[in-house]
Parts: sequence; structure tokens; C-alpha cells
Amino acid sequence: MSSETTVSPQVEPKIPLCRENVCNDCTRETDVIFESIDHIRYGGHVRLFENYGGFRPAGMEGERLDVEIVQMPYHSPVLRLLLAFMHHDQPQPSVASVDIYTLRAFADAAQKHEIFPAIQVCKLQMEIHIPNHPLIVFSYAARYKYRDLLNKAAKFTIDSDFSVLEKQFGSDNSRDALYAWFRYREGWLELQKASRREPRFIQHKKNSYCEPSAWVAFHAEVLKAFGESLSTLAEATNIVARYEHMLNGCDKCLARSGLLKTTLDNQLDRIKYASCSLFLV
Repeated sequence: MSSETTVSPQVEPKIPLCRENVCNDCTRETDVIFESIDHIRYGGHVRLFENYGGFRPAGMEGERLDVEIVQMPYHSPVLRLLLAFMHHDQPQPSVASVDIYTLRAFADAAQKHEIFPAIQVCKLQMEIHIPNHPLIVFSYAARYKYRDLLNKAAKFTIDSDFSVLEKQFGSDNSRDALYAWFRYREGWLELQKASRREPRFIQHKKNSYCEPSAWVAFHAEVLKAFGESLSTLAEATNIVARYEHMLNGCDKCLARSGLLKTTLDNQLDRIKYASCSLFLV
């Protein structure tokens, strides 16, 4: 279906009242009908909406003779939110309970029609969804160049398969964002390599009470805790510290553990400096 707004001339169809299903407190007369993809109709106000791109029916300059139905390229939950937010003199509806897929569609529509209050609300709500839907938020942030939001979402995507990420972008011009993701993820892969390298041995004094097996057991537990997930390594130094009690207070083994933590901390600092948005062209 075309993404463009189309107008269907009708013979005096009944116009739904705005306050019935869009804006409860609206007292204006409705003079135009907006129809969603799923054929739900909403009453609207030409004068109120005429400053928003795509919401003034074609051919309505001058005197109106017939009521027109403007067919919009959105499903009804999205269209209803758009119409509600365009009532600039009424309380804005809450989007806190809107599911992520409707929110993303609404966010795209708000951008297209330049409904600025809705744009800001969507951006804030998208950030809340990062832990559970990082790929959707990442693609949204990349599309509209929201660098801060992109960086926050990026660290939740590093365990994702590239094919899943690519599918999320769909037909968007995603080359720059995918390149940035690859470069950013490369830093995490370097961290993973560093986490698996055993730090150099520190010579113990003669007659040391330290059991060599203590280090072996400690390092094995640390590697097991690191696992295969890149995101786990965000807490790499804390994980090392968690198992240092297994070294039984041996100063040489603890120094060796310190070398590992320093290496991991240095790589984590590089990742923080080289944020995902830094690689956007």
C-alpha cells in the first residue's frame, strides 16, 4: 500500500465526533474524516490539522462542498494517537502502555508529520524499552540520528546476530548504522579475547605457602563466569574480584589477578571512549 495520503470523495458520510474516540475534552465540530488501514474512521478538524504535512485533504482550498475521507497509511491505534497529539490545546495522551511495535510506528509517523511534542514523548518512551527491545530502539535511534539513545541501546545489542539486526532495519538506508555497529562490537570482541588470555606468571618466593592449584581453580571459575556472552563482560573486573577469595590471600596470585583486572579495565575504557555513534559516517 502506498505511504501517501489519499482522499476518497464521499456523499455526505456521517463524521464521527472527535470527543467520542480521539480527544475526550474536544468541543470543536468535526469537518473531515480520517480513515486508517484497518478501516476505522475518526473525525478531525481541517483548520486545526492543516499545518501538519499530510493532514490537509487535497483540493480543499476555499469553500468546502462535500465531506471527504482522508485515507491514512496507519493502523487505527497509530492514527488515533496522531490525531490526539495534534490537539495542541488539550492534555497529551499517555503512551506508557503502548506496545513497542505500535510505539515505533507512531514514532515514525510523528517524525513524518513533524508533530514535535509526540516526537519527544516517543524518544523518552523508547529509552524505557531498551532493556527488552534494544534492536528496535537501536534502529529507531539510528534512523533519526539520536546519538545518545543509539549509544544506550548499542550495548544491549552486542550479543545479537547480524542477520537479526539487518532484518530490523528493513528497507531503511542502514549501511552507516550497521558499519557503526560492527566497529563498536569489535571492541567487545577484543575485550573477550583479553578476558581469555591468562596474565603472566609472577614468581613466588621459595617456601611459599601458595598452592599452584589455587590459581588454576580460580582462573577456571573466572572463565566459566565470563561465559560466551559479550554483555557479561561489562562486569568483567567485578567478576574477577568475586573469585579472588579462592587465592587464599597469596600476594603474588592477587597481583597476577590485578594484572588481569587492569587489562580488562583498559579495554572497557576504550569501549566507553569509542561509543557506537562515534563510528557513524
